[in-house]
Amino acid sequence: MDLYAANNLPIYPKCCHSRKPYLPFQCTSQLSPRDVKEFHTAFYKNKQKKEQGMFILSHCDSKDPKRHRKRKDTNNRLKSCITSYQVKTCDGLMISVCRQTFQDIL
Repeated sequence: MDLYAANNLPIYPKCCHSRKPYLPFQCTSQLSPRDVKEFHTAFYKNKQKKEQGMFILSHCDSKDPKRHRKRKDTNNRLKSCITSYQVKTCDGLMISVCRQTFQDIL
């Protein structure tokens, strides 16, 4: 058995971002089950950890926050970076998704 192979098929994301049109995520409104399966297959096509890591990095983007505000829930720590996740569709478009959806697909 390969160490970095998929154990099962991906699950279709179940987040509620499609019900909130003011959010930048298009997790379920623009993403089809075929897109989820194709992205999952593209990730596990190469079973080497290094190549899979490069695949993840090519679909993530990190940047510094524009404003540093104290957070109420985590002991007043400042956010050090913002990470955004994109999934490539069968049409070749990059769709912005939340972290949970990105993890569920992989």
